[in-house]
Amino acid sequence: MTDNSFLRSLALHLHNNYGNELNDMVLVFPNRRAGLFFRKHLALTRRHVSLAPQVMTINDLFDSLSQYPLNTDRIDLIMILHEVYCQVAKREISLDDFMFWGQMMLNDFDEIDDHLVDAKHLFIETSNIKHLDATFAPDLSEEQKKAITALFGAENVIDDSMKGRFSAMWDNLAATHESFAERLIAGGSGIYKGLQHRLVIKQLTEDSATADNLWNNTFGGKRLVFIGFNALTSSEERLLSFAKEHDADFYWDYGSPDLRNLRGSLYEHNTSCFPSRIPLHVEQEPLLSDFNSTKSIRLYSISSDIAQAKIAAYLLSQQLPDGDEPANQIFEDTAVVLPNEQLLLPLLDSLDSRIEHINVTMGYPLASTPVYALLDYLCQLQLKRRVSGEKTVFYHKDVESVLCHSYVRHWEQAVNPEVTAMQVYEKQIKQHRIYAQESDLQQN
Repeated sequence: MTDNSFLRSLALHLHNNYGNELNDMVLVFPNRRAGLFFRKHLALTRRHVSLAPQVMTINDLFDSLSQYPLNTDRIDLIMILHEVYCQVAKREISLDDFMFWGQMMLNDFDEIDDHLVDAKHLFIETSNIKHLDATFAPDLSEEQKKAITALFGAENVIDDSMKGRFSAMWDNLAATHESFAERLIAGGSGIYKGLQHRLVIKQLTEDSATADNLWNNTFGGKRLVFIGFNALTSSEERLLSFAKEHDADFYWDYGSPDLRNLRGSLYEHNTSCFPSRIPLHVEQEPLLSDFNSTKSIRLYSISSDIAQAKIAAYLLSQQLPDGDEPANQIFEDTAVVLPNEQLLLPLLDSLDSRIEHINVTMGYPLASTPVYALLDYLCQLQLKRRVSGEKTVFYHKDVESVLCHSYVRHWEQAVNPEVTAMQVYEKQIKQHRIYAQESDLQQN
């Protein structure tokens, strides 16, 4: 299989034009995966022992320029936001009721700051709109009543005063955003990504002399090369503009004419504002010439989600050579894109045993893992327990879920194979018990 990827072509292009000077550059990518594959292609291109250039993501770049560390713990941020909101609103709201709204607020604050939006002006306009909605909106549905009651409490029926408090929530957002940012900056435990980007841009634009010193002290005169970006946020675009003033270089993944000619494409804007010092021309790059060739696209009619995973595994197996040896090199340039994260395990289970590594562009949520299910079963077991006299009993359905879990059965085989969970479960079945006693479960 011919590797005609943008990253491999660019690795060859930079190696041919810069040579060893590339070691004194900082290569910036949108994500870590792109940087990892670029390093691999560059190593294969050089074919000799040499120092690799520094590789970082755009978020790493912001972090290296920031005075404040990045806090990636969303739960910690939401808890701080909960305290700030209660102080601004001057009323107590339980953390459970606030969690849903807090996640939305944090996402909104992050996006607002990342795009350098005037938050105070935005929230004033939003508040005015919500006041109009509360004044002229029709009666609320039952679902809307439940959602608003969860936030404001159920001490009153939802009437005009409730709508007024709902509108007041929007009045508090500007003050909440400002107080939240001040609290994070003063606390020193870290700030969220959007706020970090806003503060870095503020640093770079307030005083040119200070900004130049910060840039030179951080990168030591190295040239930055931005690779493979497309849709930039306002803060990213401002950062690239500042980097351009310091001799930065830019390479855009617009090899396909479909991307260059697509209506609404950012091709013209990005390439005109941030041109490449040594342009990567598709016509002059044999590795990229395949972008202009006819594409082969096949569509398969599938009746179910699981069948999608099965057919994908089958198509991958058709590319395997004859024999029993692993053939991982074949799939280096293959990506499996899943429409549903629930299909990850069925796909992995359906793959041929000779396929040891495959690039699947889909994460897997913690809520779908077996360990999460076991913890959920244990919580349900405790929540539904009953105390009868001096004895504690558990509902048989919850006991069954815990005892029959694969992790429990795997653990008992290594730790206590004499009294198994299935033996305890079968005993409950034979005795037709609705509730299991605590002493029965302590046997295992």
